Order: sequence, then structure tokens, then C-alpha cells
Amino acid sequence: MKQKSDLTQFRTEIVIVFIFLGSIGFPGTYRQIFGGFIETLYEYLSFLMQIVIMLTSSGETVMDVKLLDMKPKYRAIYQFMIFTFAESMLVTDVPKAQVVTSLRLSVTILFAIWLVEHFTLNRILKLFSYAQVLLDLAIVSIIVLRPGIAFQSGDTYSHALRGVYEAKNALASELAFGLIVMFLHIVSEAEEEKNLSPFWLAAIAFQGILLLMAKATGALLISMLLPMYFLVFRKLRDLRLPLGWLYVAGSVGFLVFAFTILPLFAPLLESMGKDATLTGRTELWNGIYKFMQQHNMLTGYGYGQFWMNKSNVKKLHLMYNHKSYFSRMSTGAHNQIMELWLNIGLFGIASYFLAIVGSMRYAKNMKLNEYMRVSSLFFYLMLCGLTERIFENAYAYRVVMFFILLAVACNHIPDRKQLRRRKNDEREASHHGGRADL
Repeated sequence: MKQKSDLTQFRTEIVIVFIFLGSIGFPGTYRQIFGGFIETLYEYLSFLMQIVIMLTSSGETVMDVKLLDMKPKYRAIYQFMIFTFAESMLVTDVPKAQVVTSLRLSVTILFAIWLVEHFTLNRILKLFSYAQVLLDLAIVSIIVLRPGIAFQSGDTYSHALRGVYEAKNALASELAFGLIVMFLHIVSEAEEEKNLSPFWLAAIAFQGILLLMAKATGALLISMLLPMYFLVFRKLRDLRLPLGWLYVAGSVGFLVFAFTILPLFAPLLESMGKDATLTGRTELWNGIYKFMQQHNMLTGYGYGQFWMNKSNVKKLHLMYNHKSYFSRMSTGAHNQIMELWLNIGLFGIASYFLAIVGSMRYAKNMKLNEYMRVSSLFFYLMLCGLTERIFENAYAYRVVMFFILLAVACNHIPDRKQLRRRKNDEREASHHGGRADL
């Protein structure tokens, strides 16, 4: 029986690695070699596999099978999932496309919760690391097979690695995230087994080389800063930052800074040869701000649908000077909150923040090692969200990991029945103790 159970576990983990591999970008530019169908096939196969493994693990008999097991501790996540689905279906102009996108997001969220229910965070990071190694091998293969596809050049860079991604910055961001995950896994394995695995050391070194080849300074910097944060702050054993509120304050505060304070320093920064617009982002955000004040400010246009609707994008283009690049640009808001505003409005942003704060409010109860892993990855997602959209599609690695982290934090929310029972026991003990004294 144990041998059969081990085989089932192994097969399940193979499927999870397959799903993770798709979330981090595979097959990507391989579609230029094998055809566009391969990307669609992989995406839908991954989607079906998520549903299948959740269903088949939910019970031993057919009668036990269920996709939804709505546990109260995850209510903060569920409210965002349900709100986003319902609101998007109410405001969308393309109901068929919207139901697919919203369903995809919902399954991704449920899958993230399922992972946390069945695996430890350390195990999840290990499986993600295996997927990362496979992606690295895929990048090497495309370098060998089609170097013309694997590299790109621009006005300020030449022959930068883009691998399976459309742009070198997107690849660099993923490689930086993968390096952080691998680092956290290596540290965890070293603590458990008291030694460092040569395989994982070689893997992290090789991925570092690929990141250097992508020629993206920002991604390289963040891949070094967060491991440093982990190594320094874990020495402060009693420190537990309010991760949820920090995320909200950081995300909102950054936009306030970009809109109000940063422009005041433009002359000084420009005299030093620096860009005060964050590579044009502040101009983009100003246009989105003006646009959303006039259109669907509270509800947005439906999750994942704004940039898919050419009519909406044309209206946004009118917010810019016709000579501006942004009068033609249609590749995202380059900020998580701005992107959510376009898609699910201010109501959706409020639901998003509620999910974060509600899930993270008992992060202080985590053990040190778990807290440091969660906070390291959470800070990465927060920092990326300042200048990029981390919900670029419903199945991307950052979306999956975001909800994995929220679900891990939810596991530390005290059970209300247990708290009530404990309070009653303490009250009774106090009452009987008082009578005994009499």
C-alpha cells in the first residue's frame, strides 16, 4: 500500500512540476518553431490537470469527489475570487471571453489553496525549483536551435537573452524570482540535511549566468537584495512585520510619491542624467488616472479584458499627445494597482487589499523559517508590482505564488470555535477558582 501511495505521490508531483513549468513561461517562443498551437495546447492541458488532481485527491470514492472545499480560514481569498468573477461578468462586453478568463483565475486560486493543503511550503518551493531547472534547459536548447529567437537588441542594449519570453526584461524578472525560490529551497535543504546539494548549487549558479545574459540591472539587483534580507532579518528572531498592511501602504504610497513628490525632483534628476518618469511610467499612469476618472472608475472593464478590447484601448490613447509612445502602446499598465483599476475598478482593488490584509493578519504566528520564506517572496511580489503588473495573466507564476503565500498565511488564522471554547474554559476555570477561594 505504501509503495502504491508513494507512486501516486510521485505522479502528482510530476504533474505539479508540469503545471509550474507552464506558469513560468514554457513553451513561449518555442511556438515560433513548432507552431502557435503548442502554447494553447500546453495552457489548456495545464488547466485540465489542475482540475483533475484537485478532484482525484478530494476523496477515496466517486461520492467523495469535490472541487470546492470552502474552509472558513480561506474566506479572505474566497471573497476576492467570488467578487472578481461576479463583478467581471456584470461589467464585461465579451461574456464568453470573460467567463474563460475569470474561470481560469478561479481555478488558479483554488489550485494554490490545494497545494498548501497537501504540501508544505518547502516542498512547493522544491517542486517549483525543479520546474525552473527544466525552463533553464529549455532556454539553453532554444539558444542552440534558434539563436536569432533567443536574443534581442534595442536602443540601449544589444544581444540580450530573452529565451522563451518575448522581451528580455520579462525573462530577467522570472529568472530573478526563480533564483530567490532556489535560494530559499537550498537554505531549507541545508538546514534539514546539514549539507549543501551540489546539484542545486550548480543550478543556481547556472541560472545566475542566464540572468546576467539578460542584461537587466533591476532584476539582478532584486535577486541579490531579497536573499540578503533573508540572511540578515532571520537573525532578528522575534521580528514579525505586518506584511498585509505593508503591502497596502507600499503600493498606495508609491503611487502617491510618483504622482506628487517625484515630479518636484525632475530638474535635479535630469541634470544628473537620470529619468524622473521611471522610464515613462509616470506619463502612462497619469493618462490611466485621467481615463479611469471618466470611465468605469468603480468597476473597471472585467478581469483580464481591458487590453483585449481595442475600443477601450483607443479611448485610453486619447489621453496622450499623439506624438507620445503611449498613444499607441497596449502592453499593460506597468503597475499592479493601476492594472487592477483598469480591470476590476476601485471596488476590486478594495477586495484585493481585503484579501491581503485578511490573509496576512496572523502572519505573526508563523515560525521564523516559514515567516522568512513567505516574507521574502511576498516582498518580491510587492516590489515587482510597483513597476510591473504581477497579474499579467490568470495562470502566470506570480499569480500562483501570490495566492500560495496568502493561503500559507491563512493556515495561521486561529479557528473561531477553538478560540471560543478556550475562552469559555478559561472563564469557567476562573469562576471555579474564585469559588474555591471562598
